[in-house]
Amino acid sequence: MARRLEHELAIYAFDLLHLDGEDLRPLPLTQRRLRLEWLLKRTKVPCLHLVEAFDVSIDLVLAKIQRSERGHSA
Repeated sequence: MARRLEHELAIYAFDLLHLDGEDLRPLPLTQRRLRLEWLLKRTKVPCLHLVEAFDVSIDLVLAKIQRSERGHSA
């Protein structure tokens, strides 16, 4: 008896720190993300998604999150 799930699992990845026993932390983020992209394309797991990179300061991101949280709590 098959039934449709109300909420599907979604996993968002933005960095890859280890792969096949190799410590990738010493590599630049750009190289780690290239490996992550390659891995996600190769595995083709529908619930895994790559978080797109964006070029803004962390201060702007945190300010937006704080504004959003205040909006939801009101």
